[in-house]
Amino acid sequence: MIATPESIGFIEPPAHCGGCGFEDQDSLFLSVLKKMAQIHAAKNADYGNSFELAARMLGRPVVEVLLSRMTDKLARACNLVSRNGNAAVKDVRREVA
Repeated sequence: MIATPESIGFIEPPAHCGGCGFEDQDSLFLSVLKKMAQIHAAKNADYGNSFELAARMLGRPVVEVLLSRMTDKLARACNLVSRNGNAAVKDVRREVA
């Protein structure tokens, strides 16, 4: 199976969001942002400002380091989907976002 953005859930809304109103969508969006902020804080505590450090070490712009790491995350998601199906990529979706 070849993974596509649709097959790994980047396009489809969450199943529980079905026909919810704007208030529910706002609440869902804010809860996703909160989880992303928690992941970001935990990773910064572990790695520090690794994007700028890597950019300085490699002599490359920060945006190139960012794009490289995003590509790694997408490759991981595609590999997980190929092996385990769509349910395997929830954490990766948050990280890529």
